[in-house]
Amino acid sequence: MLRRKLGGLALMAALLLLTGCSGELVLDLYVQDVLDVVRGEEEYLFTTATVVMELPSDEYAQQLQGLLAGSFRGAKNFRKGSGGGYFSRFLMDVQVPVILYDPSPSLQWGEDLLALSLLPREEGLAAFGLMLNTAGIEGLFKSLSDETFLFLDSDDLSFTLRIINDLRQPVSIYLQGVYANGRPLPYAEVLTLERREAVEIKPSDVSRDYAYQQGAVLLGALQPVD
Repeated sequence: MLRRKLGGLALMAALLLLTGCSGELVLDLYVQDVLDVVRGEEEYLFTTATVVMELPSDEYAQQLQGLLAGSFRGAKNFRKGSGGGYFSRFLMDVQVPVILYDPSPSLQWGEDLLALSLLPREEGLAAFGLMLNTAGIEGLFKSLSDETFLFLDSDDLSFTLRIINDLRQPVSIYLQGVYANGRPLPYAEVLTLERREAVEIKPSDVSRDYAYQQGAVLLGALQPVD
């Protein structure tokens, strides 16, 4: 009986290791920052993002903290969060650049794992999206695997972009093919953010995979309402 119990425990431990871990990046994007960059008033800005990692054991916390601190700008406030079920959830605040979209990013951003990219459009529209450093992200995955024996790949990675209206006027948000506050938007739709309101945007798996393979993806556009 004892041998069976030990065998069952070993199987559960193996399944946990095979399950690996998951990661999410929650990024804040302020409308005023978008306008400052697309209008040329600022060459670039930094915004706050929170890296959320779920691991099957607390014993990997120290290695995770070191890896995140070495992979992101301004990494600080490493902490354990609530939730996660059988997994332990760890969070760390980092800085992510907000830049104009460039198909050939300069060396200035070459070591960043991701950036929020902006693209001026006609009639005062400002498109926004993600730029991903695929090689850098895969390097982080490999380091995590080497140091903790846990597996993480692009399918385990998700993004949440919170657009926050810090203007005194409403803002129109043009979206398609994403989730907005948990609601799928398969077709083009326009949302209105009043002053101090925010919307949470989650890219679809298709958008995430495209950004991972091509290096960038646009998620929508915004425009202040006169």
